[in-house]
Amino acid sequence: MKRTQDRSVSTSLLKGLDVVSLLAAYPEGLRTIEITEKMGWPRSNVVRILQSLEDYGFVAYSNRKCALTELFYSWSQRDRYGRFRQQYRGLLTALSEKVRELVLLGVREGRGIVHIDCIEWDHAIRVAPAPLTVHGFLESAIGKLVLGREGRSEDWPEGKEDEYQKIKQEGIAWNREESVPGVIAVAAYGYSVGKGEPLLAVAWPTSRFNEEKGRDAIRWIKELRESVVPSVGAGSDGFGYVD
Repeated sequence: MKRTQDRSVSTSLLKGLDVVSLLAAYPEGLRTIEITEKMGWPRSNVVRILQSLEDYGFVAYSNRKCALTELFYSWSQRDRYGRFRQQYRGLLTALSEKVRELVLLGVREGRGIVHIDCIEWDHAIRVAPAPLTVHGFLESAIGKLVLGREGRSEDWPEGKEDEYQKIKQEGIAWNREESVPGVIAVAAYGYSVGKGEPLLAVAWPTSRFNEEKGRDAIRWIKELRESVVPSVGAGSDGFGYVD
């Protein structure tokens, strides 16, 4: 596909979309050389685009062929949140019964985090998060985990490089009253560590929190996500329909 040069558009983005459109027509996947031939571009350009799409979780390689992932198809659905809620509801329920506190499911949206589902135990004092509210990266536990997971050190807050390096290594992030006074939260990966995937968090009012409860929550998240079968998805990337 040839286009006239227009400074108001991103040619790199358009090329990436062209590759996605091509792969959508070949659900069984294509080898890199086949994509290069079909697109008529230099191999280096194709490889760079595929690496970017793979880094974002939209393509994956199997038997030397590159194909769109279930994450891409989920992302492109109109009711993306609904599918994630269905997939993770069993895990949220099991985790809620273990910690008996607020459990959250969050996803990245642009430069923020959206809590798309939650379960809160029946306490007199409750955290009660606002639904579908966008939260910042730098204070929220899930936001910190996103920044640590992506490993872009230039985005890490100045003076907190050690904290984010630890988050990157351990896959655990804490928010100790940084976004909401009187609330402590810890976040961890869900079924997959891929970009665009939901992340889990547990939150306590400070009056009910102690470090042992925090360690237990992390342990239960790790154990439950390996033992609870997703309502939707059981593949290595956390997706794949189950009949």
